[in-house]
Amino acid sequence: MGDHSWLGFAKCSPALPFINREVSREQQRKMANVCASCPVMANCLSLANRQQHLEGFWAGRSRGQQVVEVGRR
Repeated sequence: MGDHSWLGFAKCSPALPFINREVSREQQRKMANVCASCPVMANCLSLANRQQHLEGFWAGRSRGQQVVEVGRR
């Protein structure tokens, strides 16, 4: 399965509230801003790609929904 200890350093941790559900565009913007300063965003993107996540919010992007630009309001 691999070492996922880096998840403890994720800005969205410990609740990981936005990985497994669809959210509004406003919520996507807020989450993208959290991800923008996350120290483990590269790990998150790598995991999402390796596990081929097609939904949820991973590494500053909504998988399966239109991408929201970080910092836009």
